[in-house]
Amino acid sequence: HRAAEDIVACVGVLVAGFTPGLSDLFASGEAPVLLNCLYCSEHPPLQILAAEVLTDAASSSSMFTTWLVTETDLVGGHLGELLEGGHTELVDATLRLCKRLSSAEAFSHSVQKGTAVRALQKLAESESTDTLTGFDELGEGRRGVTRKDVAMSILSTAFHMD
Repeated sequence: HRAAEDIVACVGVLVAGFTPGLSDLFASGEAPVLLNCLYCSEHPPLQILAAEVLTDAASSSSMFTTWLVTETDLVGGHLGELLEGGHTELVDATLRLCKRLSSAEAFSHSVQKGTAVRALQKLAESESTDTLTGFDELGEGRRGVTRKDVAMSILSTAFHMD
């Protein structure tokens, strides 16, 4: 799995914030390989890295975000499993990815197809006070944002309550 981690990291460096690199990734037809790495439950470090690369790519391109939401099985088929996986770092990386994906117009419809809503509801009902990084837009002057805060924000977006 170490070689796969190295490849994903290289792809992340090549496409993050660089629109031509992201376009080339699309054009090559190899973008789904990142999803396969994200779904590799035998190796959480690879999943975490893939989630971070996908989040960065989605941050750089609304087209990539829309593709992830509408043209892949990520939101409707795998997001719930990733959020319920139990590996804290993977849950946090998945929440960051989910928050980014929630900006897509089709997210609300796609997220309700699978188990993600249930997983987000569990997180929203949790009593955890562990703070996360990468959620400055939710901070609103507070010291830290919790998984509960992020899950509630995503659910609010999904059900158009914001």
